[in-house]
Amino acid sequence: MTVWLRQRRTAALVLLTSLSLMAFIACAGDTGAAGAPGAPGEPGAPGAAGAPGAPGNPGIPGPEGARGASGDQGSIGSRGEIGPTGPSGSGGAAGADASLGALVIHDSNGTTAGSVRIGNSVDVIGGGFSGGEVVTLRLAHAGGTDTIDAGSVVANDNGAFAALSVRLPSGMAAGDVAAVWANGDSGTVAVAPVTFN
Repeated sequence: MTVWLRQRRTAALVLLTSLSLMAFIACAGDTGAAGAPGAPGEPGAPGAAGAPGAPGNPGIPGPEGARGASGDQGSIGSRGEIGPTGPSGSGGAAGADASLGALVIHDSNGTTAGSVRIGNSVDVIGGGFSGGEVVTLRLAHAGGTDTIDAGSVVANDNGAFAALSVRLPSGMAAGDVAAVWANGDSGTVAVAPVTFN
């Protein structure tokens, strides 16, 4: 009896469940229209540029090409003509014959001819000039020629003169070598070496 009641109750439950399902299906409406598709998403930001690749290694240089054959030597050019001869220059006038006199230089404080201490005065003694000849004294050295201030130097009747305690131009140094020139206005010339110490 208990088993039979259980079976009847189960059958009743199944029947009720089936009826409920049928009633739900019968009450359901028609299927609605499909919805519109969604808008597309925003595109992503572009990626950063990649770093440039390292430069490739230079290729191995190719072999040197063969040298071409040497060309033939050119012929010697012809010799040009000789240019015309320029006009002859005019001859200079003949110079007057100069007489040579004698000249000696002494340090005023010494006796050795031609040896002068820096800063000392000198005695200039000349001979062989014409009587009354006016004499100009000059000092010739590596830097040029300077006139010696000896006042009025005039040869006596015998052609001699003596300029005593004469100051030579400054600027000379120990070891310098120079020359004193005596030039007479009648053409007589005399020269004597001078060494400074």
